[in-house]
Amino acid sequence: MNNNSQKYNQISELIYKVKLGKASDAEFSKVEAWTLQSDENKRIYDELISLNIEDILQENESIDLLEGWDALNKKLYPKKKFKVKYLDILRYAAVLLLPISLAVYLFVNYAYHANEQLSVVNKIKPGDFKAVLYTSNGRVYTLDKQVEDKFIESEGVHITESGKLLDYSKIDSLVELEDVAEEVSYSVIKTPRGGEYNVVLSDGTKVTLNAESEFKYPIKFGEKYREVYLLGGEAFFEVAHNASNPFIVYSGDMKTKVLGTSFNVRAYKNEGVISTTLVEGKVQIESDNNKSLKMIMSPNQQSIYSISDATVSVRKVNVNHHIAWKDGRFVFYKKTLGTILDDISRWYDVKLFYQNGDVQDMLFTGNMNKYENIETALNMLEKTNKVKFNIKNNTVLVIKKY
Repeated sequence: MNNNSQKYNQISELIYKVKLGKASDAEFSKVEAWTLQSDENKRIYDELISLNIEDILQENESIDLLEGWDALNKKLYPKKKFKVKYLDILRYAAVLLLPISLAVYLFVNYAYHANEQLSVVNKIKPGDFKAVLYTSNGRVYTLDKQVEDKFIESEGVHITESGKLLDYSKIDSLVELEDVAEEVSYSVIKTPRGGEYNVVLSDGTKVTLNAESEFKYPIKFGEKYREVYLLGGEAFFEVAHNASNPFIVYSGDMKTKVLGTSFNVRAYKNEGVISTTLVEGKVQIESDNNKSLKMIMSPNQQSIYSISDATVSVRKVNVNHHIAWKDGRFVFYKKTLGTILDDISRWYDVKLFYQNGDVQDMLFTGNMNKYENIETALNMLEKTNKVKFNIKNNTVLVIKKY
């Protein structure tokens, strides 16, 4: 087989794995890059992904490749006539007279000889309370609802609410240290895709972590300041008031300084921005990369910091749209489908694949319970008649309706 034939063989098998929901992230990226190389590649992909292989496998004990070949050729090339025998198919394929037909042949042939049935749509369950705790002394604990209420003696932390919350508040909130910067001990908690968790810090501040987030904090705060780090993801803070001991959240280049308030910080690394949404009180935001950037925010304001050029914009928002996630809901108002599905994919831990790239920019408004199965959330979006979804295993294919 020459290099071109091998190339179409490989891409056909990858597209078939995408349809099965068995493609890895790297394979997803390879297929996506291939479709962007040319309009012809995009057309091949569209034809292959739309093939109803499931019906073929369910309704027929064997596949008549020749009949299927002729039908596809008539559909794709109506002005041409093809009178070929089965053996001719392989010969024509080898010389790539009809690359799309070769891809179709390989796609169907791979599906048939692999003797794989397309799986029935699995019920994809929503996320739950789970995280991994990396303690200051190097120990690692897996946290979930199966963990009984207990006390981690090495950290002085209580796991309460049936494994939903880490509580450090029984530790003295302030500890006098000669050199706080060097001696404060930090722990890190990470929530996976499909996970969330709560932490009560030693001063009584409550932090709610969204899916795929990483948070670094001291098990005891220093005497003069309270500093924590949102290393990635999203967190909602309800800060315990202490006028003499400011609370500071570092997230990337941004620094949010408060005395006592509640606010949300979103800093997912793939989004290119860090947004701070203030619910109550006042916060001051600063940037390490733009020393002139220093402003005070008021309730119902949201700052959006652009990482690429270190600029910030501030707007008035309905804060409920941006903090509903902590109360068990997805709420979005004129939000792009790409952003909505990013949140859904993190929570349900699914992979997304877009058949039409421009569908991501479509705007949607909605309100849904995030503890429902994923089908409920997607069905709501489908009711707009703008988009539809195919779910196979752990993969969601997003298709624009024309």
